[in-house]
Amino acid sequence: MKTEKLYYTDPYKKTLNAKVVEVDDDKVYLDKTICYPEGGGQPGDVGKLDSFEISDTQKDGDAVYHVVKNNDFKAGDEVNLSLDWNHRYKYMKMHTAQHIVSGVLYNKFKVGTLSVHQGDKILTIEIDRDEFPLNLCHELEDEVNNAIISSHDVSYIVKDEEEAQKIKIRRSIKAHGIIRFVDIEGVDLIACGGLHVGNTSEVSSILYVSQEIVRSHVRLIFKVAEEAKSEIRNIQHIVSTLNVRHSTQTFEILDCDKKSTEKILELERENRTLCVNLAKNLLAGMIKKDGAVICEDVSSNPIDLSFYKDAIDGDDVALLLIMRTETDARWMIYLGPSFSHFSLKILKKEIFPIVNAKGGGRPPFFQGKCDNTNIDQLFESFRTLMNEKKQ
Repeated sequence: MKTEKLYYTDPYKKTLNAKVVEVDDDKVYLDKTICYPEGGGQPGDVGKLDSFEISDTQKDGDAVYHVVKNNDFKAGDEVNLSLDWNHRYKYMKMHTAQHIVSGVLYNKFKVGTLSVHQGDKILTIEIDRDEFPLNLCHELEDEVNNAIISSHDVSYIVKDEEEAQKIKIRRSIKAHGIIRFVDIEGVDLIACGGLHVGNTSEVSSILYVSQEIVRSHVRLIFKVAEEAKSEIRNIQHIVSTLNVRHSTQTFEILDCDKKSTEKILELERENRTLCVNLAKNLLAGMIKKDGAVICEDVSSNPIDLSFYKDAIDGDDVALLLIMRTETDARWMIYLGPSFSHFSLKILKKEIFPIVNAKGGGRPPFFQGKCDNTNIDQLFESFRTLMNEKKQ
């Protein structure tokens, strides 16, 4: 089976009357199509087949099928195919932008492209470098945007395999048979089976966003066209909001943020000291009340369990604290020198099953989560175990 691929001859065509050739469950094959099937990092087209949604388009050898769930089509049906043009055009612009970036990377920076991905919001390009400094990223962004606004035509060249191999391009040709090249005038020439805009000016702009390391290579992250514009406006909104909130100019924001962060850290340190001191006072009261074996529900206390851990200073006690939530509870156990022979294994066997406790740790501290029921029984079992087998 072979599908006539009109997306190559007229990539701007948005509707088409076609005939159903075969239906295989959710796969609908037509005699011809304007829907581009997923390939080369470009997602498959979506749209409508009559009133049914096309959720994806895929290749099947020389044929193309449209994913149409719960359809009632049969071979021979005359149907109307309509593209989700916003979806298609977004990826035509993004794919063209990718070629411009890869072309500039290769021609100006001598950097090769290893892989690309055209996502819903971002374009990513993995390059054959383990570092690519920010100043070069900005220089790359400027060069690419200059190429975009210079209105270079985008055209196609078709060669047989032998002739194609003679053409010098930035990447080896992996396809066989008839090879299709996309030529962005003066910017990039590469073998590609994807769809692109007719002129670079349609891309509008590209914005470098960030980078990450993948498989020891740099992956550059960009936003393209409307997404780039939206990102810039979002950043402008954030900056203007911070300017008003802190009564600062844009160039003062980072210094203001630094001072605010230092103040927050100072307050956090002060708060931690106060909480640890409060925990020490509460622990002293528990020891005075209960002696060497302490069981306490501290859910109503205003401090977290972690502060109790910092408040303990080698006290020779056995301590079990519980902090309940609406759905479960957190527990912490401390075992002082006279109770150090109790291992986590013993605790799991003797008392954990009562409240379905899970957790771990290293002596003398253990912690985790448990059910928020049967807490009184847990406390009683803990006291019994500690008092019976105290060293």
